[in-house]
Amino acid sequence: HARHADMEMGIIEFLPVADGPSNLRRIVSTGFRNPAMPFIRYDLGDLAVLSERGECRCGYAAPLVERIDGRIDAYIITPDGRRLGRLGFVFKGSDTIREAQFVQDAPDHVLVNVMRSARYNGADEAALVRNLGAYVGPEMKIDVAYPREIPREPNGKFRVIVSKIPGLARELGGSRGASLAQRGRDG
Repeated sequence: HARHADMEMGIIEFLPVADGPSNLRRIVSTGFRNPAMPFIRYDLGDLAVLSERGECRCGYAAPLVERIDGRIDAYIITPDGRRLGRLGFVFKGSDTIREAQFVQDAPDHVLVNVMRSARYNGADEAALVRNLGAYVGPEMKIDVAYPREIPREPNGKFRVIVSKIPGLARELGGSRGASLAQRGRDG
């Protein structure tokens, strides 16, 4: 079901994505809710697929969104085409990994950058590779690296999942934030 954007809470811009389908758009928003610290043209890092049906049947004149396609950089795409995000569960039971970043640099390869504690050992690495491998499948090769630091964005945060696959990763810049406000349904 398509939903229309709630333009009463702010201005939502749907900007074209280079080399993407005509209905795939990057979401940039200006909010009206917090006058003390407004977000102005805040790049959410989310992609939307706009409906080709025009306006909503309810009469609300706002763009119709078929679906939010998630974070631009928040997916690992497996060789069998699955989009996998939210990978924090692969650290279940480990208190020796302080931070980690997943970098997909080939359709069948993921590099995991790990910031480890002093107690981290080979068993922790084996559990990480085993847990991630069970999720991404046997076709995906997994390597683990131990850099001195994980690169930060200008806001001081780092991207947990980074895709370096041409045509999939779109280095669009901007901040990362909340998801699209929505209102009403178009049956």
